[in-house]
Amino acid sequence: MTVNAGLPQVALDRIARARASGVRTSLLSVPSAASARSVGLNPVGEVMGCIVQHLGWQGWAGCGYWGNNYRQARVTTFGSYAPYVDSVRHGYDTALQRLATEATMLGADGVMDVRITVTHLGNDNHEFVALGSAVRLGQERSGADAVPKVLATPFLTDLSGADVCKLMRNGWIPTSIVYGIALAVRHDDWQTYAQSRSWVNTEVSGFTELTNLVRHQARQKVTAHAAAKAAEGVLITGSSMRVWEQEPSDGHRDHLAEARMFGTGIVAFARPGVKPRPTSLSFLPLR
Repeated sequence: MTVNAGLPQVALDRIARARASGVRTSLLSVPSAASARSVGLNPVGEVMGCIVQHLGWQGWAGCGYWGNNYRQARVTTFGSYAPYVDSVRHGYDTALQRLATEATMLGADGVMDVRITVTHLGNDNHEFVALGSAVRLGQERSGADAVPKVLATPFLTDLSGADVCKLMRNGWIPTSIVYGIALAVRHDDWQTYAQSRSWVNTEVSGFTELTNLVRHQARQKVTAHAAAKAAEGVLITGSSMRVWEQEPSDGHRDHLAEARMFGTGIVAFARPGVKPRPTSLSFLPLR
C-alpha cells in the first residue's frame, strides 16, 4: 500500500504544492505555536481529511415492546441500528486516516489542534472533516529539552499547542484521537408518560435511565478505542448528546438517545535524569 492510498487527487496536488513551495502554514494560534516550538515541535503545514458519507439505510428497531403503554420498560441497545453507527464511525475513521496520511506525506511527527466537524448536506449526505496543523520534532533540542521520537506514526490530538507542551514537559505525549458512539432506545411506558406530563416538578426517571446508560456506553467505547491504540490514558475533550422520539405504531412511542464522546489518548515516555518542569509560577506578596 502506498502512503497516499485513499487520498483524492486534489488532496495529493495540494500536498505537492505545499512541499514544493517551502511555505509552512499553520492553523495554530500564536500562543499554541509558541508553546509547541518550546518543546521542539515546528509547524510544517495544514492538513485535512474529508469524506462525504451517505447514510441511506440506517437500520431500525423499536423498543421491543408491543401492545399498550402500561408495560414496564427498560433501556435496550439494538444491533439493528448498527448500519447507522457503522456509517458514522466510517466517516470519522476515514477523515482522521486521511488527515494522518497527509501529515505523513509532509514528513510530520504529529498533528495538533485537530478540529472535527460533521455537516449535513441534505438527502442524508454528511460531510466529515478533520483539520489540523502538522508539526515536526526538531533536532536542535538537547539535554533537558530533548524530547525523543517515541511513536512510529504521527500522533493526532485535538489539544492545543499549550496543552501538548505541558504534557510533554511532564513526560507524556499524545498518541491519537479516540472516540465512542452509543445509541439506545427506551419505550415510553405509563410511568414515563405520566412523569413527562405532570403538572408538578418531578424527575422523568425513564429519560434519566436512558441518558445515563448511553453516556456510560459511549465512555466504555472510548476506553476500548484507547486500548486498541495502545494509549495509557485518555483526556476527554468533548461530549455530546442527542435525544429524539419515534412512533413505531399507534399508541406506541419510544425515545432514542445517541451519545458521542471524544478524547486524546496519551502515553508516557522516559527521559532519564530529567525532572518534569513546573507548569505554573508561584506568586509571592510584596510585603
